[in-house]
Amino acid sequence: MSSPTANSSDDNTVRWYPVRIFHSSAKRQRNLQEELDKEETVVETYVPLSLIDAETGKTAPALLNYIFVRITLDNLKELKEAPKYSTLRYVMRSGRDDKYQKVSDIAYIPDHEMMNFQQVINSLNEQVEYIQNSDFAMRPGQKVKITDGTFKGVEGTLKSIKKHLCVIVALSGIMAVAITGIHRKFIVPAE
Repeated sequence: MSSPTANSSDDNTVRWYPVRIFHSSAKRQRNLQEELDKEETVVETYVPLSLIDAETGKTAPALLNYIFVRITLDNLKELKEAPKYSTLRYVMRSGRDDKYQKVSDIAYIPDHEMMNFQQVINSLNEQVEYIQNSDFAMRPGQKVKITDGTFKGVEGTLKSIKKHLCVIVALSGIMAVAITGIHRKFIVPAE
């Protein structure tokens, strides 16, 4: 499934836009997050849960080089023109940055997908695993909803990982997480 794209009639609709940070580090990402939080046009920004780097023992964003900005497309375009945000890059529908693509191909994340994703990765739960293989995460599967427990209400795709039933919650072309250890009776087909 490809990410939705913005078009000219939706330039004033507030949406979640994933933006890449050119040549990022965890510190730079946190600093940029703080700057974006001060912007009047940005409703809110979001950096995924921090992970501990086993080698250094320091925390780092779970998804380095990306920040999710809730903003209108018009305001995002204006924001990118400011020198202090010159490191921001659009995430295009194809999942890569390409200056020759049309602005209408800028990807955004629907609110319900972002809410599912936030609920899962902010749970600090050992049942959540980050998926490195995005091709696997994006393969078709049965759409399901979790009906009870910590992840009640989360919708995702049912898959089997190492012979264990998992619910995959994905931001198309960006990141995916697997929720493991959910009892079958709490998984129903999504409507």
